[in-house]
Amino acid sequence: MSPSTNAVLTAIAVVLIAAFAVFVIIAGVRQHKRTQEQRAAVASDLGLTLNDKPTKEEKAAAFERRDHLKRTLSGGWKNVRRIATAEHRGIPVQMLMHTYTTSNGKSSSTITHTVVTTQCPPAWPTLGIGREHFGHRILEAFGGSKDLQLDDNVFNETFRIRTDDEVFATLALSPAVQGFLLEITKRGPGAKSATRPSIRLSREQWSIASGGLTLLVAGRVKPEEIEHVLDRVVNFRALLPRELDAYTPGV
Repeated sequence: MSPSTNAVLTAIAVVLIAAFAVFVIIAGVRQHKRTQEQRAAVASDLGLTLNDKPTKEEKAAAFERRDHLKRTLSGGWKNVRRIATAEHRGIPVQMLMHTYTTSNGKSSSTITHTVVTTQCPPAWPTLGIGREHFGHRILEAFGGSKDLQLDDNVFNETFRIRTDDEVFATLALSPAVQGFLLEITKRGPGAKSATRPSIRLSREQWSIASGGLTLLVAGRVKPEEIEHVLDRVVNFRALLPRELDAYTPGV
């Protein structure tokens, strides 16, 4: 193959690569725009107030009830990117998008979490509910601390409970609440239907702390999932025994 032919083929390859890169960029911009439009439409339907450019003061205020999550949400309030607020089915809720970047020196990646919180009594003790995994069992086998065990063995095998008040945790995690958590773990909130398909969220964690009931989800929540996520938080709050509203630690 002659040098001139090689040069032509190289030029064609460069043009094709550049064209593909432009296509990918344009497609990404269009997809981002569609997602923004879908999110705005969902927000309007649900009565959500979106704040895509919160001030420092707004970020700090929104993060108050999430301070116990700062080990997971690196950078704390400074990395809050978006705030959405609403009264969903008559219950005040707030949704945050939090992102931070990690790097190993050669490459970097962006970690995103979605955080949804509703209010609960500030006097309530701390309670954390995450998924049980094999690593927990290994730690326990070598003398690590065990979590709170309830009467339902399936629940105990599925979730790991962290609390500073076992009496409160036992009351809060009633059979109804345990059933709710097991149900959404299997197939999403509520029964399946053509209009409300079930969803599974990535590595969801629940917590009660600092006057807030919080759902933490790894990743972004898609526009079509927003109502489901709000439903989960509101349903959980409604299932908590009303007697707990007057609960006083140590009494």
